[in-house]
Amino acid sequence: MNRFFKILHLYLNAFFLGFCLIVLPAASFILKSAEAGALSDRQYGLSYLPMNVSAVVVCLLFQKAHRKWGSRTLLVAGFLALGGYLACLLAVGRGQVNRNVFVWILSANLCLGIGFGYLLSVLNYETAVIDPVIQDSLLLGLHASLGMGAALSPLGVNFFYARGDWTGTLRALLGVWGPLLALSFLFRPCSPGGDPRKGERCSPEKAGEPLPARAIFFLGTILVYG
Repeated sequence: MNRFFKILHLYLNAFFLGFCLIVLPAASFILKSAEAGALSDRQYGLSYLPMNVSAVVVCLLFQKAHRKWGSRTLLVAGFLALGGYLACLLAVGRGQVNRNVFVWILSANLCLGIGFGYLLSVLNYETAVIDPVIQDSLLLGLHASLGMGAALSPLGVNFFYARGDWTGTLRALLGVWGPLLALSFLFRPCSPGGDPRKGERCSPEKAGEPLPARAIFFLGTILVYG
């Protein structure tokens, strides 16, 4: 994969992840309304527990999983988890019974924690090993893309809510999720061992390292976030 298109692919994934990450908080005022399940503040707060726990667990086990399965498999797994997250939120949007809505939100946040942990970990790793000379700039761009997606997410929810159906945001995201999932199967990861059958060679300075130091730092942010 051409380096420019690989960077673009990683940044698009980060933007999509950031957008997904904030959809549920952006819709909190809807979910607390009587017509959408009337979640209490306590239920809403507790609903994030599965996401926090799953994100932390994925972060702690990422290096072992990465050595065993590699970036492409974990990228696909992350997108499948995000697909489960969006599907659960669609079920939330159709629910009106408080208990059912709460259970679907718990399930959605569990999927989000897994998807967030795997995707952000892979994106950090693959971005960090593309070019050690501009590694800092590339990682800054990656997290800027994540932040832009998160910033635009409330606007998307409000746009569809003003038109009578906030779940239109979820259907639009699923329309983007499908192509990104397909591209993840074609992704050529950096191979730490330099095996061209498994992926592109890492830069010589990074060959053999399980994770670059800066990537480990950004992975640590997942733990702090959890």
